[in-house]
Amino acid sequence: MRKFRIITRIFKFLGTFKSTRKTIFQKRQLKPVRNARSDQNYKMPMSPDPNILINLTLTQMPFGKYKGTLICNLPVSYLEWFEQKGFPEGKLGILLQTIYEIKLNGLEYLLDPLRKSRFTR
Repeated sequence: MRKFRIITRIFKFLGTFKSTRKTIFQKRQLKPVRNARSDQNYKMPMSPDPNILINLTLTQMPFGKYKGTLICNLPVSYLEWFEQKGFPEGKLGILLQTIYEIKLNGLEYLLDPLRKSRFTR
């Protein structure tokens, strides 16, 4: 309580207490909770597909310069080009977006066990 009094005195001395106090309390206001039943356009978020990492190591690129290349082996420059032009729709687009995020964040080591198990079958 004593710190608050000291701070209020400093702000009053500077003459900016009222405007600063308003902005501080405006930032603390809670936003209303979104009710899924009241909003007809609201869609529940999709749950992650656990097989998507396996599909990255099994699916081949069906078209383009890298036709026949496994999606997990596509170069980052090609994925960046897709990012700029737009990923295709459907399952292929999801796989390309996923591998792009994995490579962008340096998480390719997550696919190594799946690659090894693919060749041992």
